[in-house]
Amino acid sequence: SLHRAYSRWPLSRYLLVLALPRPPAPGAVDLVFSTVWTMTSHLNVALVSWSSECARCADVHAYWPFHPRCNDSSGLLVGRWRLGAGLHLWGDLLQGAGQRRVGAFPLEAGPQGARALRQLRLAGCPLRVGFLNFPGYVTSAARDMSYRIWNVGADLLDVCQRRINFTSQLLLATHPKGWDFGLVDHAAEGGIDLALIPGAFDSNLTKRNVSMPVAYKQWCYTWAVPAAFGLRPALYWRLTAEFGLYTWALLAGSLLVASLVATALLTLASTLRDDGVAAARRGHLAICKDEKEAQMWHSSKSVDSQSYTAKPSSSVARKVCKNRTNTPRQTDGVASALVASTLVGLPTRQPHGDALRVFLVFWLYVGIVLTTAYTAALHSLVAAPVGLRPVSTPEELADSPIPVGCYPHPMLHLRGIAAFSPTYAKLYRRVQVLPYMFLEDYLANATLAAIDRRDWLVSLAIDPSGRHRGLHVMHQHCMSTASVFPFLLRRGSPLEPALRHAVLLTGQVGLLTRWERGDIDVLRRYSLEQRPMAKLKPLGMRQMSPIFFVYAAFLALAIGVLVIELHHQGRSREQPLVRPSESIEIR
Repeated sequence: SLHRAYSRWPLSRYLLVLALPRPPAPGAVDLVFSTVWTMTSHLNVALVSWSSECARCADVHAYWPFHPRCNDSSGLLVGRWRLGAGLHLWGDLLQGAGQRRVGAFPLEAGPQGARALRQLRLAGCPLRVGFLNFPGYVTSAARDMSYRIWNVGADLLDVCQRRINFTSQLLLATHPKGWDFGLVDHAAEGGIDLALIPGAFDSNLTKRNVSMPVAYKQWCYTWAVPAAFGLRPALYWRLTAEFGLYTWALLAGSLLVASLVATALLTLASTLRDDGVAAARRGHLAICKDEKEAQMWHSSKSVDSQSYTAKPSSSVARKVCKNRTNTPRQTDGVASALVASTLVGLPTRQPHGDALRVFLVFWLYVGIVLTTAYTAALHSLVAAPVGLRPVSTPEELADSPIPVGCYPHPMLHLRGIAAFSPTYAKLYRRVQVLPYMFLEDYLANATLAAIDRRDWLVSLAIDPSGRHRGLHVMHQHCMSTASVFPFLLRRGSPLEPALRHAVLLTGQVGLLTRWERGDIDVLRRYSLEQRPMAKLKPLGMRQMSPIFFVYAAFLALAIGVLVIELHHQGRSREQPLVRPSESIEIR
């Protein structure tokens, strides 16, 4: 009868009956059930013993590990067996305390029981929660024969505790198989009610007697290479890779500004020539139209010892006409050539205009400073020991002789990608499977490069202990992703729908998003720290900023000189213009 009552529930398949030849001692029943409950929770146990309350009858104690109200190990008196009358479960014929036990321990099955499982409320019942110290998920500390856990997994467990209303009896998993296999076996055998361990879903777990209520995030598998491994940098990389993007932008901007300023000053300088040439450009187009008259100016007068009359020569006329026919594109080319030749120290013709001279003098100063700074930095780079550039791509790792290792699960992902990727096929041919819990030591000792979870590898690289200082994680590369489950349960556990509902609820209120945002912040912080060459830039922003401050000051000075020239030219224009036919007498 008891077996039939139990078997109505699909979760109850077996019944173990223990018989005692005498009335049990106080606490003996609870001890028996606690022992069985600790060993395995998927057996239904009934204990039959002589009753101390009536003669020729036996008491039946039992506990139900899948009861909707509580997963309790205490033995409950569920019925009385009278000799010759069979087993009578507590029911309507029993009054008093027995009647109250019926409501506390219902044996009804059917739709009501199914609804009770879906709407599980454990009313503060204790659950055995097994866990492991898992990087980035659960961290524990022992205290007074108990454990205290924190991190994302602990927060998620706390949310589920408040939602379903149960308490946790934390059990640190120690299994001969090590790592997660022991915890999976405990959950499959019923030794624990709940396994607090993240893991990626794979085909091996589907063959076990376990289930995953829900997935809450994505794992990204990527590569990590210790600092001892790297590539010999090429000469061009050592000459130019030290410059950051801002450095190149400042240099390009300086050249552009210098060319524009030189073009403007060169254009304005042509209007500030001597009075004769300026007068010829303003009022006498005949110089350009009739070159014969210009040749006559050149040959008509002779030089006197007291005074002489200078006429504009044909070369001056041609020069004036040539200057008048210059296009803006030619002016830009002349200005760019003037700026470039001054920067590299090539000899140039003396330009016209004081403002342009002032600007080119300072531009020569900028060229000397920049060249000196780069030469000094280049000397320090060449004189320093040649280091190794970090292996930053899977292609570089595949072409290098660096040994590669990983755990079995990332190995499955690597095998799947190697089927259609030549790069990963090279890596797969030389990868070695590592025993669990030893990858961290391999990376610390620079024994091999590895592929694993990106968040875990980044946490190793930024660990304050500095054990993995210099570990280069390809954080921008993601080989593959896997769905992660936060909990592992024995298959058919009534906790599965309740935990699924609780985890989905945490996603609705934004807790899962907050944890994922924390992972993104860690990656951003690592990407900022993962610039070892940034500190060696010979021409960084801090080094170049004083130069550009002086650059701006000299631009202002050149503009001031230009204003003075324009003011002086404005006053000189008030003088009467010299006619081309008139002689210029110089005493």
